[in-house]
Amino acid sequence: MLKYLPLFMFVQISICNKISAQDFTIHNNPLFNLLIQSNQSIPVITNGRDDNYIPLFDTKNRKNFKLVKNKDGLFLLVNGTGKLYKVSNELNNAIKFTRIDSTFFTGYNQSSIDFSYHDTVFSLGGSGFWKINGQLRYFSKASAEWNILKITNEYPAFNLLYNYLENKSTIYWISPSFEDPATFNKIENNSVIKLNLKTKKTERLGILSSKYNAILNELKISTLFSANIPSLNGTLVCYKGEEEYLFNFEKNEVYKLTNHLIQDKIFQKSNGEFPSTCFEYNNKLYYTIAGDSSFALHLAEFSMKDFTKEPYPLYESDNKISIDFISVYAIAITLIMLSFIIWLVKNKKNKIEIVDSDKNEEDLLTINFSELEKTLIEKIIEKTNQSALFTVDEFNLVLGLSKKSIEIQKKIRGEAIIRINHKFKVRFNQKEDLIERIRSEEDRRFFQYKISNENATLYKLSASN
Repeated sequence: MLKYLPLFMFVQISICNKISAQDFTIHNNPLFNLLIQSNQSIPVITNGRDDNYIPLFDTKNRKNFKLVKNKDGLFLLVNGTGKLYKVSNELNNAIKFTRIDSTFFTGYNQSSIDFSYHDTVFSLGGSGFWKINGQLRYFSKASAEWNILKITNEYPAFNLLYNYLENKSTIYWISPSFEDPATFNKIENNSVIKLNLKTKKTERLGILSSKYNAILNELKISTLFSANIPSLNGTLVCYKGEEEYLFNFEKNEVYKLTNHLIQDKIFQKSNGEFPSTCFEYNNKLYYTIAGDSSFALHLAEFSMKDFTKEPYPLYESDNKISIDFISVYAIAITLIMLSFIIWLVKNKKNKIEIVDSDKNEEDLLTINFSELEKTLIEKIIEKTNQSALFTVDEFNLVLGLSKKSIEIQKKIRGEAIIRINHKFKVRFNQKEDLIERIRSEEDRRFFQYKISNENATLYKLSASN
């Protein structure tokens, strides 16, 4: 066996070099030509599962690829890895891809949702290591690595069916039903999830309507086609090549494709041709045909006139309440409110007197300064008039805090300042604080205090009255 060791090592090194190569040159084709020449961002591209854009791997080790296009250029991701290539040069009829990442770990992000947001490449979710994750990651140009962003909740994400609206900083996806092999926790229904990319807030909107939930659970990934149509605010979906719908996640609406010319052109060809790599460009849907190595582009135009609205929503809230219950609840609330209004009218005079009395008492407690607060305010004004700042030690002396611990001193000082500033704002209808805090020049950890001439004048006028 030892005599074959050098040959085995040579083969292994060759495979590793092939997989980890930094540059690849391929022949140009209509698909890449359009994506490269365009100066527009195409934030999401539905990538075909059978399209081998770059022949990096042999048949047995073949990998799927995903494309992302923004104003920085055209990028290619290798599915299930963090490898990221960018078109670095175009020479005659050839295109050069250069690897720009320094990723080491792989296998955690199979079938992730990949897209561009503000000209940055993002990756959401994916499967691997015995789970489907819901992590939000972005590629950092500075470090040439993938970094993770914190989001409020993690919901499993998979590129089976999703809708990305870059202009609204929102992405929706269907979190699939699955069983966690580590905990045996089961999610029976396909959940609809929303992520706000500005706030990084995730929200579970509900479960897929029963009709679509049943169909989706029966499908294999290879039998589902979907393509984002941003101009129509939705995702075009085809089940088994038989029915085509537009899913509007934002409005929770479903539209069925009823234009037979479009159906026949894209989905119902007798030779079995089916769309693969898809993207919307200038309000037209461009797509390649699965298995076509020439990557010839086809296009179709859509409008809402080609669809008919379905009578049921896309998803249902988990806490769905029947219409009858809502009606009864609304009637009961209305009756209670009417009774309350009648009671208010009958007792209007007494109510007004009670309210006025309570309000006057509350106002006095809220806006009148205590004697100790007056003393503190006057001493700060006096010090400010001397072009000096009121110190922490002077503050503690007025409040009798000199022998207290530092923590207690800070707490009581802070409460006193908040209380005095609140009363000043309410009493004089001001937005600015009466007592201002200024960091000490000698020690930036400590504050000193002053009261501006304008606020001091307001306070003195009130005191004289």
